Amino acid sequence: MACLTPEQLSALALGLDDGEFAPHVSACPDCQAKVDNLRRLSQQLAAVHAMLDRRHTASRAQLLSQLSHVERPSRPAATWRRFAYGGIGLSSAAAALLLLAFFATTPGNQLSAMERMVMAVREVTSYSFKNFGTDTYLDPDGKPKAIRREISSICWRAPDQANHKWFGDLHAETKAWKRPISADDNVAANDSATPTGEPTFHIAETHSTGKPGIVIFYTGGYYFWCPPVRAVEGLVDNHMAKLRAVQQGQGQIVRELGNKTIDGREASGYVVDFEDAVPFQGYGPVEVWLDPQTDLPMELSFKWNEHTDKMIDESRITDIRWNIDFPPDQFATVAPADLIDSTPPADEHDISQIVSALKLFAELSGGRYPRIRTTDRDQKHDPAFKTDPPNTFDGELVRSEMLRLAGFTGPPQSDWSRDPKYQQIEAATPGLDWLTRVLIDSYRAGFFGVEVGPQDKDKVLLWWMAGTEDDKGNYDADGFYRVFYGDLRTETVPEEKFSELVPQATE
Repeated sequence: MACLTPEQLSALALGLDDGEFAPHVSACPDCQAKVDNLRRLSQQLAAVHAMLDRRHTASRAQLLSQLSHVERPSRPAATWRRFAYGGIGLSSAAAALLLLAFFATTPGNQLSAMERMVMAVREVTSYSFKNFGTDTYLDPDGKPKAIRREISSICWRAPDQANHKWFGDLHAETKAWKRPISADDNVAANDSATPTGEPTFHIAETHSTGKPGIVIFYTGGYYFWCPPVRAVEGLVDNHMAKLRAVQQGQGQIVRELGNKTIDGREASGYVVDFEDAVPFQGYGPVEVWLDPQTDLPMELSFKWNEHTDKMIDESRITDIRWNIDFPPDQFATVAPADLIDSTPPADEHDISQIVSALKLFAELSGGRYPRIRTTDRDQKHDPAFKTDPPNTFDGELVRSEMLRLAGFTGPPQSDWSRDPKYQQIEAATPGLDWLTRVLIDSYRAGFFGVEVGPQDKDKVLLWWMAGTEDDKGNYDADGFYRVFYGDLRTETVPEEKFSELVPQATE
């Protein structure tokens, strides 16, 4: 029997199991640990509830009796692991789990509200939402000097039972506009109007259940493919860490906000404060508006509190829609024809082409590599250079330099093609093309031809983000890097080692 789904684990922990799950749990340490955690959470909530409102015991027993007759849905519910991926925006499902923290601390209705929430969350099989963000950059005197508006739209659909190991279907798109502002500009995060003009940043990502995903940087002019996303991989995302903190009850209610109308419906508002609990460190109180009829959130807003002397960061998640149907092509992964595919190679033949091209350049140049230093555009310039080296790897220019170093100068000659050295340079073209494509994304790849030569066997010349596969065929797409040393040895290393080898890439 496969491991239990979250709703099955919840049913077992809450005493709603009819006996079919217990044998598996007794033989499965992972499921037993999860059930134990859920039971401890339920016991803690029950203890708080009993202390704050003894009179609620009777109503709780009545509600549990009603819950025991509720038929569980055949389709697996959304799990706490699947509510966000890729870091584009805080998932609206985060608001759903935020309510668990509210219910754990609100006098008089903690456990009954939690039980209603369990029912609501386990029914969720899809959702969509929009996020409106505003970053206001401040002068040293505190006056606004620039503004960055960001609009994101995210939608997600749960996998079916046969594909429960996968993350599900996801499509997310973010556009941002940055410009100087005047004192008369309105910089509130609640402004949902779409800015005019071309965005300064535009990214989209699509993941279809069990299939390779695609991430498209429209403003950068490139895209790359990534492996299928497994359900457990969502846990490495910062938002997943936030949800786990909420699940563990680290936040506490600050106050109730009363009611207001959202999209023609009455909503109840709450403010929760996580203080300095990791990973909410740096965030101020979170404002949530809940639909009392469905026990699902309708709106969520929060503010980043750190570095308030430099920037004001506000976000509002709205237009949250639960359990919706999507068009058939909503999660289709299609490569844009007019953009560059910057996906790093995984095939050893392609990697050998890169190594051969760099080795040939070093032979022709007398022991050096192309004097190019690609870095993230946001990094500071190296003060050691009076004139910064090129920040773009252009395979055509590198090939031209190789021809010049080999003595092939002036207009092309027909007899060059018979020269063995010229043939070697032509054979190096595929490797140079790979470098041109991979290094266009200077956040996920880098080249240090200025500092590193063939004699630097322990220094990294070239690197890119890469996944790794274990002996069971499980692919981990996060936290690994392919590195090429000065002597062109290559290996895949974990993030901890990479940060030691290439500190300038992780600063």
